[in-house]
Amino acid sequence: MRPLPPARPARRSPIAVLAAAVAGCLVAGCGAGGAMPAGTGPSPPAAPAPPQAASPNPQRSGAPVVALSYCTPAAGASAADPCWSGGGATTMSVVASGEVCDCFAASFQAAWDQQDLYVFEAVHNPVGFDVANADAVRPWLTDAMEVYVAADNAARAALAAPDWRFVLPLGAPGSVWVAAGRSAAGVRGYVQNVALGYDVMLAIPWALLGVGPGVGQAVGLDPAIDVYGGGDAQNEVMAWGTAGTASPPPAQWGQAVLAG
Repeated sequence: MRPLPPARPARRSPIAVLAAAVAGCLVAGCGAGGAMPAGTGPSPPAAPAPPQAASPNPQRSGAPVVALSYCTPAAGASAADPCWSGGGATTMSVVASGEVCDCFAASFQAAWDQQDLYVFEAVHNPVGFDVANADAVRPWLTDAMEVYVAADNAARAALAAPDWRFVLPLGAPGSVWVAAGRSAAGVRGYVQNVALGYDVMLAIPWALLGVGPGVGQAVGLDPAIDVYGGGDAQNEVMAWGTAGTASPPPAQWGQAVLAG
C-alpha cells in the first residue's frame, strides 16, 4: 500500500489574510513604512502654555490673595471637575450681612483661561435654595451667588467703571444680573444640587471685563453667597474679602493673581 501524502495546510482567503494584518497593526502599531514596535508611536502634543500678561495690574498690599490655576472647567457646576477636584478651596467666612447659622458654610475656587474667569462655590446648606422666591429685579435678596471683580485691582472707596458686580439667582441660573444696568453678554451661570447643599459656577468673559489675561495679571475679587432670609430683609451673606457690609467697596475685596 502506498503511503498517504502529507496533509496540505488550509488555504486562507485574501480577506482572512487582510484581517490578520490589520489586527497585528492594532496591537503593534503600523506606520507608512510598515510595522512599528508597540509603544513607539508619536507622543500627544503638549498642552499650550498660558500666555504672559503684557501689562499686569499691580498687586495691592495687605489684601488677601488667591492664585488662579490655568484651567478650563466643563460647562456645569461640579466639584468632580479636574479644575476643582484637586483641593485648594478658600473658605468664605466673613459675614457681610445678617446672621449665618451654624448649618451654613461655603468655600470658593477660581480658575482662568484665555477667554474667561471662572469662579466656583461649594455651599453647605441642608435647606437648599428657594426657587419660588427668585427675584430678577433684586436677586441679592434671594438665594444667589455674587461675584465682585475690579478689572484694574484698584482699592477704591466706592464702585467705579472698572468694578463689576455679578449676581446669579440660583432659582434662575440662565439669568445673570449685572449692577448699573451693564451687559451680561457671554456670562454663564450654572447650579447643581448636591447632598446637603449645592455647587454654583460663574464664567465671566475677559473681553467683557476689558482685561488682558495672562500670568501675573491681578484683579480684585470678592465671591459671596446669599441665603434667602425671608420677606424683604437682606439675606444672610458669606463672602471672602468683604468686611461687614452688604455692598462692599473695592478696597475691601481680595485679589486674584493669574498663575500658570
